[in-house]
Amino acid sequence: MRHFAFSIAIAFTGLFALSSTLPQHNNPVYPVWGLYNSASLRQFIPLDPPVVRIPTGTPTAQDSASTAFKIALFNYATYDSVYPLQMKRFLQRELPGATLSEFWEGSSTALEQQLQLQQAVVLAYPSNGDPALLAAYGKKLRAFVRQGGLLLITGTHASSILKQTGLLDSEYAQYFETAGIHLKKDQHSVFFGVPGDFSIRKNYTYPLEMNDPGFVALAESQGMPVVGYKELGEGKIVYLGFEYYEDEDIPSQILGNIFQWSLSPATSTPLPTETQRSLPKRNEEILFSGTERKVDLKIYPNPYFEKAALEFELEKNNQVSVEMTDELGTSSTLLLPLRSLSPGNYRVEIPDLAPGIYFIKCKIGGQIEVRKVVKHSRQ
Repeated sequence: MRHFAFSIAIAFTGLFALSSTLPQHNNPVYPVWGLYNSASLRQFIPLDPPVVRIPTGTPTAQDSASTAFKIALFNYATYDSVYPLQMKRFLQRELPGATLSEFWEGSSTALEQQLQLQQAVVLAYPSNGDPALLAAYGKKLRAFVRQGGLLLITGTHASSILKQTGLLDSEYAQYFETAGIHLKKDQHSVFFGVPGDFSIRKNYTYPLEMNDPGFVALAESQGMPVVGYKELGEGKIVYLGFEYYEDEDIPSQILGNIFQWSLSPATSTPLPTETQRSLPKRNEEILFSGTERKVDLKIYPNPYFEKAALEFELEKNNQVSVEMTDELGTSSTLLLPLRSLSPGNYRVEIPDLAPGIYFIKCKIGGQIEVRKVVKHSRQ
């Protein structure tokens, strides 16, 4: 018993030391450290601690109809037990017609099954978690985005989480207790109703140093991106580098705008799971040669006018080459000479060719996969 008590004391000492290096919040929070998963913590700490009051209004029928989104809150890696509650309350207020579900923990297959009926996923202040499980979750989340989903990540000091999930490539994150926000693209739909540059005074702000070449910065703080997005397949990954403990008008406005910009309200009954899996994606034709699929190959946008991209993910080392041909099979351009590639995500630019129908032929080891792509005239 004496050894057990000593171990507990050491554990709490370590947690205290670790917490001193993180943003210090004024409201009462219960940390969810990597040593404990959130379900285990909820057995000992109730999920109804005092929280900051969020004003609510009475939504109109039009408000509810125009915000009828299906949104999952991914709470596995959240900073503490309060944040998911606050995030849920903000979403309920800003999107009164939305249907919200929550994912706290489980297998990557369980996450995949939950995502099949969702339009969007919110990663609320991702902070820590098991690296192997985060990588598995990240793979399912990326697949969700490629199929047209929205993935929204709220501000975090833990850029390593974004790398572990493979969602964004960020070198490091900063955090500021008060910060000015400069709008780089003030006419963007995300900033509808925002009069111009503004300041965050009640919550922390988390700008990121981005290495991700596909990331488009919409706003910055201290010279680093704080709001932005990247396209992945037919969907988007959006980073909203604000905290949502306390209520502030402009961050709340931007939160709602992101869903309005990215999604259309769900007006039809979801298809059964097996039917969803069997339907082809719009504007995509798959021609497959071989007995076993080894790569997920996507082209977007398709059709395209000026530029497009080929994106694929390898699960193991392989020899890969990519060639673009016309309808007669004549080679138009060699996109990727034969190379030995390691596991990971790859993106290849498709050039601005003459209008017409083309085929992308991807050789992976002993297999060939072909995708049809249509190039339209710019006029």
